[in-house]
Formats: sequence, structure tokens, C-alpha cells
Amino acid sequence: NDFASASISLRESLRFYKLKRLDSDTASTLHVLGRVLDKSGEFTASRECYEEALDLRKNTLGIDDLLLASTQHCFACLLLKKNGTDDSAFDLLAEALSTRERKLGKES
Repeated sequence: NDFASASISLRESLRFYKLKRLDSDTASTLHVLGRVLDKSGEFTASRECYEEALDLRKNTLGIDDLLLASTQHCFACLLLKKNGTDDSAFDLLAEALSTRERKLGKES
């Protein structure tokens, strides 16, 4: 559980992906970095990663994509953990569930 090393490696990758304008890789790295920062107790930095990942995924993949739904779910969990009841978190969870049901079916 060496979150500090993981964070450093992910930030290095992130710099490269942003420099090369690789939005899909940037969004994926931001998502993972958001999870690592969450596990490290860095709420504000984690939130920023998720917000940027959401924007990138919406702009590159559209609003009906499973990767976007995954980021929405993780971000919502972070918000609920930090804030307890949070309407924006519930909205994110509803959007993620709706996308998953459309893509995978209700029984998935």
C-alpha cells in the first residue's frame, strides 16, 4: 500500500499524457489518481482529479459511456464519504446507474 509512490508515478504519467494531449489516457490516469488520493486521505486533490476526469470523459466519450459511469460512481463515493448525505453524489450515482442499465441491462 505505497500510495505515495503510486501518486508520484501517476503524476508523471499525467504530465506526459497532458503534454501529448492524450485525453483518454489523461482521464484514465486522473481517475486512478483520484482513487489513490482518496485512499491517502487527500480529499481536495482527489475531488479535483475526479472533476477533471469527468469533464474529459464527457467531452471525449459522451454522456452514455461506461468509463464515465465508473468515474461518476467513484466520485460519488468520495463525496458521500466526506460529506455524508450529498445531493450531487446521489445525482452522480443515479447517472452512473442509468448508464450501466442502458449499456449492460438491468440484471447486470
